[in-house]
Amino acid sequence: MNQSHAPPGRRYMATLGHLPALLHPDPRSALVACIGTGTTIGSLTVHPSLRTIKAVDLSQAVFDFAPFFEPLNHRFQRQPQVEAVVADARHYLLTRDRKFDIITFEPPPPQDAGIVNLYSREFYQLAKGRLAPGGVLAQWVPLDLSRQALPRMMIRTLMAEFPHVSLWIPNRMEGVVIASTEPLRVDLAGWRQRMSAPELRTDLEAIGFRSPEDLAAIFVAADGALAHLVGDVPIVTDDRPRIEYFNRYPSVRMTYDQVTQDREPVEKYLASAPVDPAALPAAREVVVLIWKEHEAFAAGRREEAGVLLQQALTRDPGNPYLLYLQAAQKWHDE
Repeated sequence: MNQSHAPPGRRYMATLGHLPALLHPDPRSALVACIGTGTTIGSLTVHPSLRTIKAVDLSQAVFDFAPFFEPLNHRFQRQPQVEAVVADARHYLLTRDRKFDIITFEPPPPQDAGIVNLYSREFYQLAKGRLAPGGVLAQWVPLDLSRQALPRMMIRTLMAEFPHVSLWIPNRMEGVVIASTEPLRVDLAGWRQRMSAPELRTDLEAIGFRSPEDLAAIFVAADGALAHLVGDVPIVTDDRPRIEYFNRYPSVRMTYDQVTQDREPVEKYLASAPVDPAALPAAREVVVLIWKEHEAFAAGRREEAGVLLQQALTRDPGNPYLLYLQAAQKWHDE
């Protein structure tokens, strides 16, 4: 199976759709740039309130091959609310006045030539201008790059343009950054009600988010705490496309220990007191174990990874994502 469609890839790609949709109180329109296998846009199609979804990609081939990734991409091209647009995402936004409640995108990795045009401050200025009042932007940030200066600069550039930015890590070191002109507000009660929609509930449960707390637990930090985590790094602009010159930066990866040093409780951003105060801390323990399992497994520390996974399963037995990781470990050990 294509690794993007295996549960680890699906978990963060679907989060790029589900998270901004749930953080917006009533999303009606969305734009997805850089479609790939269609996992992100497919996740948006199961949110009943979304009436219009623009699918923008530079390549017609992306849409031609989308049927090969059904049904996991929810057959997005067959959905009446989706319009496929073959265009450069930045040029599309430059030539349209339409505003969206959600803009979410996962461009190719920042080292790729020319992709900096979707990671610069000028692009974020443009995207901010295409957000409707209360709009939410979601951006993929690969935290596991061999040079940690790159993801730090990517987040710092978003923070230079948006007053409120938060980092979430569903798994691996695949960051989802949320940016908005409005303060972060996590409405667990609202999430619970909206997640009761059958297709939405099924899609979230398949990647291990069986409750609002499970999703909220992937939160890392926002605003001031996130600025401290990112550090004093330069921003990326059109005339200073620093991430294209990645070889100038030290080859040092970011670790989860570095990430968790500045982690703050998501409770700080809750719209109301949780019904079950113990649910969030319990879900947070599982997320930390998932992070550590991925790190240990990637480093070849298989025994440690197995222990961490068993600890997670003890806390959350029956979680489909954890069961997949267990099966993957067994397959690698055979």
